Amino acid sequence: MMTKYVPKTVTTRRRDPNTWITGPCPLRREKRYAWLKHRAQCKFRNEAYELTWEQWEAKWSDADFLQRGRHKLSLCLMLVDLSGAWSVDNTQVVTRHTQLKRNREYRHDRQ
Repeated sequence: MMTKYVPKTVTTRRRDPNTWITGPCPLRREKRYAWLKHRAQCKFRNEAYELTWEQWEAKWSDADFLQRGRHKLSLCLMLVDLSGAWSVDNTQVVTRHTQLKRNREYRHDRQ
């Protein structure tokens, strides 16, 4: 498994994975860092964000999370109603192709 956020080098400081918020599972740790990044990006764009870590993790199954990316058939989290907040009822996991079809809506609604 390729990890994006977990350091690939061994540090001299040994940390006990059992004390991590996500536990020793590296995939859950990847998910947590992705959620933190997503939440920070929404804050930067001044968008309302109501998804907790548990809700965000429930949206992404392990198999779906590993299919995230920048390709047309990769998966991403999309707002259903652009004027609403990022919440459980207003988001769904879709392919990037589906999300990019709505590009014109994003440009007009976010101005």
